[in-house]
Amino acid sequence: MLRLSRNRYQTLGGDDLKKESGNVLVEFVGIIIVIIGPALILLMGLGTVMGAQFGVEAAARDSVRELVRCSGSDCQEQAQLQARAIWESRGHSENIDVIVSCSAFPCHLPGTTISVTVATRIEIPSMGYEVPVSASYSMTVDSFRSFHG
Repeated sequence: MLRLSRNRYQTLGGDDLKKESGNVLVEFVGIIIVIIGPALILLMGLGTVMGAQFGVEAAARDSVRELVRCSGSDCQEQAQLQARAIWESRGHSENIDVIVSCSAFPCHLPGTTISVTVATRIEIPSMGYEVPVSASYSMTVDSFRSFHG
């Protein structure tokens, strides 16, 4: 015949389990600090890098469009201003480098491929690391475009 214990704690480990206070709040805060805190910092850094990558891609794309459409003598300056305006409109204040290259000279000849590379370094918040971010975009000048000089 099986004898049942009056106190189920005695069968599990005696009086030691009765003395265990088990503070759930302390354990929850410990898990938050150890696991979730670093995960949030990592997600913030990833979001910063992705935001900067999207910003340089938009700056390169819009500045090469400006170069392809431009017909004046200050086209490269306008493209650099366009790239900086797009970069700053995305909430970034870091300096950017805008590099323009052409497959033929002058750049505005019909059929010429114009490439723009936008590059910068951003700092990941809460980590102090700097990460290089760059993007390139190319477009061809319309073959039916008239060229004057």
